[in-house]
Amino acid sequence: MSIFINKGNKGWAVRHAYIVILLCGFALISAGCSQDATGYYNRGVNFNDQGDYDSAIAAYDRAISIDPDYAGAYNNRGFSYAKLGEFEKAITDYSRAISIDPNHADAYYNRGLAYGEMNEYERAIADFDHAIEVDPNHSRAHSNRGYSYALLTK
Repeated sequence: MSIFINKGNKGWAVRHAYIVILLCGFALISAGCSQDATGYYNRGVNFNDQGDYDSAIAAYDRAISIDPDYAGAYNNRGFSYAKLGEFEKAITDYSRAISIDPNHADAYYNRGLAYGEMNEYERAIADFDHAIEVDPNHSRAHSNRGYSYALLTK
């Protein structure tokens, strides 16, 4: 029993079936990878790991355009801005991440670091306090809070 209508030209049908399968496969891959906010977020993480912060920002921009409430993407884009020395943009992104997820300890921590870079130690301490409130075991927040207190008293 054959699934082809034209039994005399099986080669033609097989070639066309193969092309249809390939096209469907590419469509599924494209839809699942490139249009997904998590996919762009992961690209951003990889670019950050490579030190390519401009490309990371572009990837996080795409993730945020797909999912405007993606707190992790705002936090990580803020990290990329901070690595480029753009602390005000970083603070804006960390603040957005916190407004989306008030329990995002790393966003408080990262915003505290950015405030510290801008010599705004009282604001940094307040953010480290929030990070510790959300995650009492956040050792880096404890450490940087102590360091900020030391800088504040100089």
